[in-house]
Amino acid sequence: GIILHHGVIDSGYTGEISAWVMNLARPVNAQGVQLISPFIIKRGDKIGQLLFHKAERVNIEQISELPETERGDKGHGSSGR
Repeated sequence: GIILHHGVIDSGYTGEISAWVMNLARPVNAQGVQLISPFIIKRGDKIGQLLFHKAERVNIEQISELPETERGDKGHGSSGR
């Protein structure tokens, strides 16, 4: 099959956006003889999607300890909800 690699592009990136594509298909005929893959990706073919997310800027403040909360430090499923 065809594998399209994915990733996150940082908000400050100014280079060209590209797609990494790998064809793992090894087609065979009725006798089981391996054929050369006829699958060709041509310029302009639709092979992927691009999704934009707003990049929020945040200010991080370092503190020495966390305040008590109703939730506390209990993990997954501990609220019973």
